[in-house]
Amino acid sequence: MIYSKKYIKKKFENIILKINILEIKKNFLKKIEIFEKKNIIKNNNEKSVIFKNIIQVVDSLEYSIKNCQNNNLKEGLIITLKIIYNIFKKNQISNIKSLKNSIYNPSFHEAIVRVKSDSKKNLIYSVLQKGYFYLKKILRPSIVCITY
Repeated sequence: MIYSKKYIKKKFENIILKINILEIKKNFLKKIEIFEKKNIIKNNNEKSVIFKNIIQVVDSLEYSIKNCQNNNLKEGLIITLKIIYNIFKKNQISNIKSLKNSIYNPSFHEAIVRVKSDSKKNLIYSVLQKGYFYLKKILRPSIVCITY
């Protein structure tokens, strides 16, 4: 079959048009993806600020529970703390494991006191303040005493 130049030119223009449409669609989808990633990062950063503030409330509740003499009040504080722990769990906030005699890791722990010890060096001697992860990133490091 022999096609006219006009027919071939029209077919060629249609192919070019389809390629252009696909390229525009691809670029549009890329821009949407970038926009969504930026929004996710922005939302996570905003949440991390809020969670850092809530952690201070958790610290106060935990301290109050340890030192509370009134059983009814203590029970209410425990219930409140459990509610916050459930919120943390739903939002992927977890404790940094900082057990006594575990190895000190400056990536997760902040050592503010050193204690002389006959055992191994750079072990966690005690935890002064719990640390937390949010989405696998450090929200707050654990404050610890270490051996030397």
